[in-house]
Amino acid sequence: MSGAPVNLRPSASVAIAAAAQLLAGSVFAASGGLVLYNCMCQLALTGATGFGHGSPSLASGSVSLGAVPLFFGLMSLAAGVGVFRSREWGRRFALFVSTVPILCCAILVLLYPRWVFSRPGPYGDQYALLTVGSGIIYGIYVYTLLLLVPISAWWLAIFTRPRVISQFTRRDRGANAQPTLAEHQWFWVFVIIDSFIVLIALLVGFTRRV
Repeated sequence: MSGAPVNLRPSASVAIAAAAQLLAGSVFAASGGLVLYNCMCQLALTGATGFGHGSPSLASGSVSLGAVPLFFGLMSLAAGVGVFRSREWGRRFALFVSTVPILCCAILVLLYPRWVFSRPGPYGDQYALLTVGSGIIYGIYVYTLLLLVPISAWWLAIFTRPRVISQFTRRDRGANAQPTLAEHQWFWVFVIIDSFIVLIALLVGFTRRV
């Protein structure tokens, strides 16, 4: 007996979450790619010395507004495709993009590293585009973190439901397979720690003078 046929179509809530992941991934990947391309074009025009000394915002902008959004955008696109196909790896990718980007953003807001958020240079660099001397990149990260909080909570609430886990497990292992719910026991410990870090980062971000 082969059992009941496996339903390959995701539920409505899962499909909506996957569509949101595809949309968010497209926006982040496209914007990050454009910023990175623009920074590389400026680097080609100004030369290596301009990248290191003339405009530190060019280096920090290429990383903070280019490479980082591009990477997580591509991960979100992969997660959306996997979720639409009801693949277990897609659900795990969805958990990744629900937690790791917001955690990284919170840590950067807390630590305020120079390699991401450049300081004003001696040449009036604080008035240039994409510089953190005026607080623009730091402000973008703070408000992006605020935007990601409800989205992350929504995705986590969907993709950690036992019924949803069972749906993805049956798709990959067969209709009679039993889901492994051990992750439900440790995953929310990480979520609680993550939530405290994000809360502290938001408080620091809105109170710090930039």
